[in-house]
Amino acid sequence: MSYRRFNLIYRFLHFSDNETFVTEIHECPKLSKIWPVLKYLTIRFKEVVTPDRDVTIDESLMLFKGRLGWKQYMPLKRSRFGIKSYMLCESKSGYVWPLIIYTGKGTLFDEKYKHMCMSSQVVMTLREPLLNKGHCHTTDNFYSSPELADILIQSLTDMYGTLKPRRKDVPKELLSKKIDKGQIIAYLRGKVCVMKWMDKKAVCLISTIHNPEMVQVQSHKKEIRRKPKAVMEYNNTMGGVDRLDQHLTNYPLIKKRGKKMDIVDCLIERYGEVSGKKGRPALQPNPMRLTERHFLEVIAPSEKKLRPARKCYACSLKKNDNGKRN
Repeated sequence: MSYRRFNLIYRFLHFSDNETFVTEIHECPKLSKIWPVLKYLTIRFKEVVTPDRDVTIDESLMLFKGRLGWKQYMPLKRSRFGIKSYMLCESKSGYVWPLIIYTGKGTLFDEKYKHMCMSSQVVMTLREPLLNKGHCHTTDNFYSSPELADILIQSLTDMYGTLKPRRKDVPKELLSKKIDKGQIIAYLRGKVCVMKWMDKKAVCLISTIHNPEMVQVQSHKKEIRRKPKAVMEYNNTMGGVDRLDQHLTNYPLIKKRGKKMDIVDCLIERYGEVSGKKGRPALQPNPMRLTERHFLEVIAPSEKKLRPARKCYACSLKKNDNGKRN
């Protein structure tokens, strides 16, 4: 099969049956076009790999510039526009375990956690299969809260990450108290520890496995500094989704495409009649274009000419106003 024909078939690939689709009874109507494949992949991701102890939850943005009701604008992301997904990834490898595609109001979360806020619903829905197994989850300040930490402790699961100081149940002193650079303050409640450390700006963290312990680290300027151990481990484990995005940069996705499913069979049939077999691919690369010979080349000096020079191959073929070559 030729490359062009494969692209044509791939362009009109269809996974759902429109005749049997009913909006009222479908699990996720907004994703009905890809739901069979998405559901199968999500199940297989969980069956193939058992993640390590440290896992990460974060959002990822797939670039898409077409017309879509739940397309997101995130100026801090590289893509800025696209489809947002919540992912649980292995911190070490970036392997995706489950994922949830954000579709606005119709985003599919577990019904058991409907009473929680949206950020907690994301975390609990993704973590459901890993509860009571001793895993440790790293999250950023969008998801972290003392309420979530208490729920996870009851499920024999740990967590740590950055924290917004205005969250519910966070001590008010964490926001109001001023500290100097390098200092740290912490508040404990059972197994939950919230702390504030002053670097270039204040950094607030929450953890169920750390205390305010400080460790010595060497900066890129070879200066010895002291940092909280929680900050060091957060920097090492939070990059699971970022590691995944780095792997995917080498596989650009189609960003906008119009689909007309009613003429697929006709197009494939007609294209198959006129597309013949291709010959063998060339063993040697194509000859350079003429303009590519315009680059300068260094000519080694000789005994007769200390500064040798030659005519430019491209410029010598051009004609001047009199019709003569240069």
